[in-house]
Amino acid sequence: MDSDVEQLTLVLPESAAIPAGSTFYEGEDDGACRVIRPDGRRCRANRIKAYGLCIAHAGKTLLAQDPVEAQRRSRESFSRRRERRLLLGITRRGVGDPRLLVRERLAERADAAARAAVDGVLDDPKLSGLERQTGVLRAIEAAFPSVQAQLQIDLPADPGEAAALEWEQLKALAAAHLEADSGLTGLPQSSMDTGIEPALG
Repeated sequence: MDSDVEQLTLVLPESAAIPAGSTFYEGEDDGACRVIRPDGRRCRANRIKAYGLCIAHAGKTLLAQDPVEAQRRSRESFSRRRERRLLLGITRRGVGDPRLLVRERLAERADAAARAAVDGVLDDPKLSGLERQTGVLRAIEAAFPSVQAQLQIDLPADPGEAAALEWEQLKALAAAHLEADSGLTGLPQSSMDTGIEPALG
């Protein structure tokens, strides 16, 4: 036998969870679990080299070793996911929307996504300097999107009447429109102070 070829290992630990009626694969080691289920289908999970079995059939999962701790972690994971979905506004009806699921997945891997958007661009040796700059600018725009606002104020049709409006009257008109557009009430008068006096006449 070629000494470079590793022999198949099959060790059944005391914690092993092998379904009754199962058999074991005897072919060349392909890195998969050796358990062949009673229905003839082989387990394709990666094997633990020391046992020749996957972590589940070797009984080395947390559930098998510490059911109480496994249940606690499961509850914590469920609570975190529920809180995350509430934060993102994902309801049971929205679970079928792939855009919402992508949003949830991004929230789960926010750190990895941020690293890919920034570090992935800056550290990629295949990108030119211009491509790095473009990528960073896109990341900045995604993090700090430009905001554009338009304000439409109804002024008197008569130019003479419009010119006669006082600065305080113009600010009151603008404040009224802002309240109507945003649904805000009680806008402070100081919020309309821009430090620029109108040029009317």
